[in-house]
Amino acid sequence: IAIDGREQITELVKYVRHHYPDVHIVARAIDRDHVYDLWHAGCRDIVRETYDSSLRMARSSIEALGYNRDQASRMTDAFTELDRGSMVMAAEHYDPDVPMHENDAYMGRVRELRGDWEAEMTVRVQKIMDEKTT
Repeated sequence: IAIDGREQITELVKYVRHHYPDVHIVARAIDRDHVYDLWHAGCRDIVRETYDSSLRMARSSIEALGYNRDQASRMTDAFTELDRGSMVMAAEHYDPDVPMHENDAYMGRVRELRGDWEAEMTVRVQKIMDEKTT
């Protein structure tokens, strides 16, 4: 589902999930918050609109700093793995009827995940960076 409009995408996901529960839905998310709306609506195959291009830019920037393509790809792959995993864990606490900043369970989980995520990402990237000097 890649139609225009955040609400239209979400409503179509809900419609398809309700009337055709066995259909595999692939939907485009406008932004990170929209990912949670689509997840809550029952979609599990979500493509973020600007995510892939941002990762490509990050990979190119890392290469411009002198790292080889394999190292840059592994760094962005590490980011992707941690980011997607944390989104799924945070989605468990998402409630579309409560603004995110007022959802204590969601905000607490995000803060908890952020600390774990940053520490793990630092370890992974440092390991890859160290390969450059060896």
